[in-house]
Amino acid sequence: MFHLSPFENSLRNGGVSNNGNKKCHSKCTGSAHGIRAVEKERSKITRQISSGKKLSSISRCTGRNGKHILDITDLQTAALFRKIPGYELQERFWFKDLLNAVQCFNDIKAKSEEQIASEKEWLDAEKMWLMHRGGFSMARKLIVPDLESGKVRLQIEQTGEVITVDEDDVEKSNPPKFDRAEDLASLHQLNESSILHTLRQRFATNLIHTYAGNSTLLVINPMAPLSIYSEKVVALFKGCKSEDMPPHIYSMAQSAYHNMLSARKDQTLLFLGRSGSGKTTNFRHSIQYLMTAAGSVNKILTVEKLSAIWNILESFGNCRTVMNGNATRFTQIFSLDFDQSGSIASASIQILLLDKTRITKRMDGETTFHIMNRLLCGVEGNLRKELFFDSLTGNEQNAFFVQLQKLEEKHRAQTDFGKVLNSFEVLGVHESDLKIIWSVLAAIFHLGCAGAAKNSNSNKYQFNNPQAAQKAALLLGSSVEDLSRIIFGMSSGGLTTPNAPRAPFRTPSPTDRTSDREMTGLEALEGIITELYAEVFNCVASLINKSISASASTVNSLLLVDSPGFQNPSSCGRQAGATFDDLCYNYLQERLQLLYHHSNLVTPKDRYEQENISFNFDDSSHEHMANPSHIVNLLDKTAQNTVVRTSQIDLRETDRRGLLWLLDEEAIYPGSTDDSFIERLFTHYGDRDYQQLLLKSSGNHQFILQHMQGTNPVLYKATGWLKCSRENPVRRAALSILQDSCKEDFSKLFVNSRGLGTTSYNGSLVGIEGSQSLRRASSIRRTFTAGTAAIKRKSICLQTKFTVDGLVETLRRTKIRFIQCILPQHNAGLCETNSTLISTKNDNGLLNVPLLRSQIRGGQILDVIRLHKQGLPYFMPLGEFRRRFRLLAFDNKVANNGSVLDERRAVEDMVSVMDMDSSGYRIGLSQIFFRSRTLTDLESQRDEKLAGMVVHLQAHCRGHLARKKLVKKKLQDLAVRCIQRNVRKFMLVRDWPWWRLLVRVSPLLNVHRTEEQLRQKSEELDLLKTKLDKVESERTMLKHENDKLESKMMEISADLAEEHSTSTLAAERLDAETNERIRLERELSETQHKNKQLQQASERLEMELLYARSDLDGISEEDDEGEGEGVFKQRYERVVKELEFTKRRLQQQHEDDLEQLVGLKKQLEKKLSDAYEEVEEQRQVVGQWKRKVQKLNGEMNDLKHLLEEQGARNNLLEKKQRKFDSETQLMQDELRQEKILKERVCREKELCMAEKFTLESNIADIKLELELKDEKLAAFQSELDELTYGGKTEEEVTLLRKQKIDCERRLHDQEEELDELAGQVQLLEQAKLKLEMNLEQMRKTGKKEAQLHDEELEEVRCNAQKKVKSLEAQLENEHEERTILLREKHDLERRLMAAMENDNNEKACDEALLQRLKRDLKRTKALLRDTQTQLERMKAETPGKAMIRQLKNQLEDIECARSLAAKAKQTLEVELSETQSLLEESNRQRNDAEDKLNAVNRERSDMQSQLEENEEELAEVLKKYKASVSQMSLDQLALQEQVSLVTDLEIERNSLREQLAELTTKLESVESMGDASSNLVMKRMELKLKELESKLELEQTTKSRLDVQISRLKEVVDKLQTDLSNARLKEQNSQDQVRKLQRNLREIRDELNSAMSREGETLLKRKELEKRCEELESETATARTDLRLALKRIEDLQSAIQGDLDDDDSMENSDSEHDSYSSDDSVNTFLAAHNKEKNDRRFSTASSSGGKESGSYA
Repeated sequence: MFHLSPFENSLRNGGVSNNGNKKCHSKCTGSAHGIRAVEKERSKITRQISSGKKLSSISRCTGRNGKHILDITDLQTAALFRKIPGYELQERFWFKDLLNAVQCFNDIKAKSEEQIASEKEWLDAEKMWLMHRGGFSMARKLIVPDLESGKVRLQIEQTGEVITVDEDDVEKSNPPKFDRAEDLASLHQLNESSILHTLRQRFATNLIHTYAGNSTLLVINPMAPLSIYSEKVVALFKGCKSEDMPPHIYSMAQSAYHNMLSARKDQTLLFLGRSGSGKTTNFRHSIQYLMTAAGSVNKILTVEKLSAIWNILESFGNCRTVMNGNATRFTQIFSLDFDQSGSIASASIQILLLDKTRITKRMDGETTFHIMNRLLCGVEGNLRKELFFDSLTGNEQNAFFVQLQKLEEKHRAQTDFGKVLNSFEVLGVHESDLKIIWSVLAAIFHLGCAGAAKNSNSNKYQFNNPQAAQKAALLLGSSVEDLSRIIFGMSSGGLTTPNAPRAPFRTPSPTDRTSDREMTGLEALEGIITELYAEVFNCVASLINKSISASASTVNSLLLVDSPGFQNPSSCGRQAGATFDDLCYNYLQERLQLLYHHSNLVTPKDRYEQENISFNFDDSSHEHMANPSHIVNLLDKTAQNTVVRTSQIDLRETDRRGLLWLLDEEAIYPGSTDDSFIERLFTHYGDRDYQQLLLKSSGNHQFILQHMQGTNPVLYKATGWLKCSRENPVRRAALSILQDSCKEDFSKLFVNSRGLGTTSYNGSLVGIEGSQSLRRASSIRRTFTAGTAAIKRKSICLQTKFTVDGLVETLRRTKIRFIQCILPQHNAGLCETNSTLISTKNDNGLLNVPLLRSQIRGGQILDVIRLHKQGLPYFMPLGEFRRRFRLLAFDNKVANNGSVLDERRAVEDMVSVMDMDSSGYRIGLSQIFFRSRTLTDLESQRDEKLAGMVVHLQAHCRGHLARKKLVKKKLQDLAVRCIQRNVRKFMLVRDWPWWRLLVRVSPLLNVHRTEEQLRQKSEELDLLKTKLDKVESERTMLKHENDKLESKMMEISADLAEEHSTSTLAAERLDAETNERIRLERELSETQHKNKQLQQASERLEMELLYARSDLDGISEEDDEGEGEGVFKQRYERVVKELEFTKRRLQQQHEDDLEQLVGLKKQLEKKLSDAYEEVEEQRQVVGQWKRKVQKLNGEMNDLKHLLEEQGARNNLLEKKQRKFDSETQLMQDELRQEKILKERVCREKELCMAEKFTLESNIADIKLELELKDEKLAAFQSELDELTYGGKTEEEVTLLRKQKIDCERRLHDQEEELDELAGQVQLLEQAKLKLEMNLEQMRKTGKKEAQLHDEELEEVRCNAQKKVKSLEAQLENEHEERTILLREKHDLERRLMAAMENDNNEKACDEALLQRLKRDLKRTKALLRDTQTQLERMKAETPGKAMIRQLKNQLEDIECARSLAAKAKQTLEVELSETQSLLEESNRQRNDAEDKLNAVNRERSDMQSQLEENEEELAEVLKKYKASVSQMSLDQLALQEQVSLVTDLEIERNSLREQLAELTTKLESVESMGDASSNLVMKRMELKLKELESKLELEQTTKSRLDVQISRLKEVVDKLQTDLSNARLKEQNSQDQVRKLQRNLREIRDELNSAMSREGETLLKRKELEKRCEELESETATARTDLRLALKRIEDLQSAIQGDLDDDDSMENSDSEHDSYSSDDSVNTFLAAHNKEKNDRRFSTASSSGGKESGSYA
């Protein structure tokens, strides 16, 4: 059962509602209106979804709480559902997540408390991703205190296991709300695991598309058909903007289309990925969407034509490979050309890099192109006989094809062939052209059956099966002899180039290798077959282009590029190695990946640098692997020297060449083989720098290339690459066979198909004459006719390079959007596309995570997303921005400034006026850059502004059109009136006989004349038709001949270019050889000259040797004769022996040196290898650190970006808050005005009610008067009746009349009195209204003043509190400083006391020492006297004199030391006094500071008391204010009571009026009746009047009392104002006092700082004094030791001269005293001089530092 809402029914019907069958194309918001209706419904639905009819495949299938997180079991469940054919799944989900197209993932909304709590809980959990070889796992981080650095303790959530891993193996995870993020750039934590997790979660819910920035879409192959490509889905995306669309292949196509229309620039959709990843499928879906959404002019492109094109191209260009069951083996560029209105005006398809050698390959597990098997199994009837297939048995021997054997495969091929025929019919291909195509394909098959064999007699090749060759010749319109001559052309027993008319003009090329070896017949047959199939494929492309192209003028084009995927057969189990064609396709993918790298990584950074935008982006580690240019350079690096073949020796002097150039160079030279190519390849790239790109393999002719940044290593086998890299010379004869066929249709078709030229390997751009798309793609054609491409026309590998160069150059000139197609498994391309049955080999789920990771790394997706997230991906020229968004600048000066001199300044002014977030944009030198959401927000604001302007313009236009329509209506009315008048006249004339005669005769007059003219015109027409047919036939014949001649001319021009290249190459080689010959001749002459010199030197040495020998012989003979035999002979022999010995010694030394050098070389090699190993280890370590730095930088950048997003979000919320506040303020102002208006209206209403009441009373009075008058009239009538019929007398009548007159007079008086009373009442009412208005005004003013007083008092209180707090903080700081100063003071005092005690102790010690020294001196003086007397006696004894002299010197030293100690003591006393004075001064300053601090404290207490008094006064003022407010409320209550009293009085007045009216009626009746009771009535009336007067007096008294109360309130308010002013004055005074206190505090602090500096100086001086005291102590210690020695000597002297001293003591007393005095003086002088020198030295060293200190102190 379906339980669907009305909106879902509309969704299922493709946007058609159930009510009106009207299509709701949501042009700019997709299905936003429907989703809003759905969001109102909070119901839950249940529906059945089948595999073929489900539209929700693009929706999120989340749980009820929006937190459904998928794991491996969910993936297995999804895979299980995919495996069941026609499954039905019952889903329950909320309407909020129905379509991704509506819910924008990054909407800025306020978070609820539950969301905040859940996010906090998730953050507290610290969940991480643990990366391992099999993928990644969710884990929880555990905090462990004692853990090694670089390690992390984790608990895996799935198993609960606790493990310790490295930090590099852990990555941060994102909150659950990002599990199915539409854009990977929106992830907070951007890393590989988070990306893989998001892709896996989306893939499990059939969300195969994911954004990766603004120009990249990731598409995972679903391996099953999904119903997300229907017309209903197209309607949802049609007309939408990029920011409004979910990730889908349609969104990329719509974005490209929208950008093309808005920017008027060519666009490109480029599909990248491995083989089997779904590139071709997405390519077709994109074209189908563009065709459906944009439409085409004159149905030039329809759905039927597209399906027909896909069927044809799939049949002719697809085959089965190891990796893909339906692999595309050609590159196609589908160009859609659009006109001014955005419709498709023309289209074309361009074919490049066709794998035409596939037609002759027989590989295990692979087949040839589908069309061959479909033709063999599907052709029937006469066509089968014409193609000579009627006699096929299925067992024919064919060297190139393997026929189908299974019945199921044959039946499928037959069905597919029927589809191909229908496709050609849809495209409008003529049967004759189709028959030619089938004939050529049949001829290819028959040529394969014919084979080739060598004739044993003539040693020439011929067909092995002549019957099959005959069939092929008949189908091609040729003979067997010509075919054999062309294919197996003989020239001296070997093969030569085919005979052609231009052969005599050709010269043998030095690059032609046909002379090296004989080409086998099978190779020649292979060459002709491959070229025939290439011509057929070009012909098919030409027919397709003719069907979908038009000559209309176009504006822009949209290119879609599909190419064969990346080939790696070893990933699917084939270990034989990749082929040369796989290398070419892999090279194409590498170049496209390099284009992706430059477009998304290099170009933005260069643009930032050019525009002077500060931007930091850390590239990934492994610089040589992070850039695809390294592997591209290894493949196609251009050779600078194309003449001389490089080798290992000269490799250092020349640059390395790419693999393709090496292969081409190796194929040129004779004798080269596949082994030599491999050897040269590793010679160029075998060093350590290229080990990570190129590796050797264990197999024969095998090597490994690390493609895609090392993530996809491919094993290549180079067997036969030299043959594949050169063009087969027989191939060029295929075109001559087709064009020179005896069948005219053959020649016409293939000449027309080659109208634009072709190449030998790369296909052509064919079939369109003057097409706009081909003119835009002219760079591809130019590569084949000029430059190096024309020179290398025979080199297939270099032609591939030049073709790819042209393709990339074409794409660079457009705006490119990349679609990265991803393989979920290695065998995903082998799944059946027509069913949902999938054979999966991976038991862990449907996604192979390591494979997915390698594709993400190889495609540099993470780097691109990080750059997009951190950078500013959107940019616009400054002039364009100013022109486009000046509507949003509200300032007229900024907005209306048309032309400016400084664009940047103008844009800055605009941005400042627009109030944009500064983090969302950067202004460069010529462009402005935006973040992801900034430009979309600006566009939406601009659209809103434009919508208002357009609405205004539409209103004016409608008015203008209405006015024009009115004028037209008036003219039509006039014309209708004129026609009516003429018709009326005609109706009058119609029956006249002469009119009838005129109508009948006038046509007959021109019959004969018209028949003659018709006859002449028909004759002229027939003549012109015959001439036209003749001219047309001549034109077609001439056109055919012209095309034929042009094709031949192009071939001749190509040959000419080749001849020119041959001649230039030969000339270059000749110049090189001549230069080499000249160099060698020069070297030969030099070597000959050196040889001559050496010969002459050797001859001279030989002659000298002969002369020396002859001299020795003569000398020996003479010696023999004269002196004896053998002297010189012995010498000669000895010399010869010595020479031989030295020779042997030198030889042995040389051998030893050689061995030593060899050992040293081995050691150096070992060290070098160790160094390389260390370098490699260091590289690994550096790589690890780089990865860590990259990881940390990525996390830091993610956090920065998140912070910026939060800041932007906060700024936006603040803006919204400010806007809301302004709006609320405006609403409050409007409410206030409305209240004022309401009060005014109420007052007017009251006035109107009063007027109404007065009018009603007047009307009542008038009615009463009328009634009274009627009653009077009735009374008068009765009186009259009584008078007439009563019979009374005249006297009575006169009396009555008198009474009546009196009553009337009284009545008139009473009426006057009543009028006076009414006037008084009215005056009272007016006074009452005035009082009410005054009271209301006073109440409002009182409220306003009370509010103002409240606000002012609140401000005063807040300011006072702030000031009190600041003063308290200052006082606390001062108290702290005071405590610190007191502590320092106590410390200083303690130190000073200790210093003083030390000084006193030292003084006491010094005094005791001096006393002791004095005593010692006295004793020594006495001893010296004795010694002097003794010395005088013993003058003759010389030893005694020396001893005495020595003792004198010692005594002098002691005396000098004593004097120095005394002087030092004096200086220390002086310094001590100075320090005491400084200490006293510091104490005095400290006391002053304490006094000031106490004063400040007192002032602070006074200020605090004043503040308390101010607060008390403020409280009293508030109390008074509250009392006044309460009094005012009481007064208001009293006023309300008075108002109620006034209303009661009004009611009483009305009642009195009524009573008065009644009284008047009664009075009149009394007057009429003449009753005596009138006096009583009058008395009563008078009483009532008195009561009214008393009430009036009461009201006046109440009014006076209210006036008194109002005056009292005014006095109270004035008193409050005076109190407030007094409080303000007091506050101002308190602030002044606070300022004064602050100044005093600053002065006290300065004084304290100065005192502290002085104390520091005193401490320094004290330290110096202590040092001096220590020096003096050391000096005294030395002096004591000296004195001890002297005392010992003196004791010895005393013991020696004890006896003599007693005798001579009395005699020489006076002389001894004189001598002692002189000796004391000498000792003192000596000590003083010595001490002075020491002091001078000491003070000279200390003076510099002391001078500096004193300078600083000063």
